[in-house]
Amino acid sequence: MSVALQLIITNNYPIEDFFIYMAPPQKDKSGIALNQRFLKINIIDSSRQLMAEPSTLEKFLHDLKSKSK
Repeated sequence: MSVALQLIITNNYPIEDFFIYMAPPQKDKSGIALNQRFLKINIIDSSRQLMAEPSTLEKFLHDLKSKSK
């Protein structure tokens, strides 16, 4: 996360939102450092499922596309 944020700031990318998709297997959200003020962080957590659910992935892609317009 910090490397991505550094690239965004260094290259002056016009980013307002940051999306994180957590796919199976289970991941601990506390492992993601979100201590920043520059971006809105959107986390879609599907990591607790046995398999990635198509509906969750579709929602993630829909949200991502709607923010990019």
